[in-house]
Amino acid sequence: MLFFRHAFLTGLLAASFAPAAPARAAPCGVSPRMADLIAEYRRLSSIMESFDKARNLDAWADAGDAATAAMTALVNERPATIADFAAKFRALLEATKDDSEFHILRRLSEDADALVETQ
Repeated sequence: MLFFRHAFLTGLLAASFAPAAPARAAPCGVSPRMADLIAEYRRLSSIMESFDKARNLDAWADAGDAATAAMTALVNERPATIADFAAKFRALLEATKDDSEFHILRRLSEDADALVETQ
């Protein structure tokens, strides 16, 4: 019975992680794709932060997995414009405070180099 309860609760939590509706208007020249990825990352990160890890470790871990997947999608998305790059950088900057290997910053540097080559 415990397995069923956990599976049921996990299913309810998964429903709350459904993708956000597409952005209606991207802010200041940011592409709709980048705006959607940023919004999804922020949404799932805030859901994860809303769980008390000490009281509900399973829900926190599930939310963390979803937020990590959203962050990975954002990190791997190449910006199409400087506005995309700036928005992506702002959204990911907070995540680097605990990133001991600075993977995200290296990826952002690669993105900047790629944008320079296209101009």
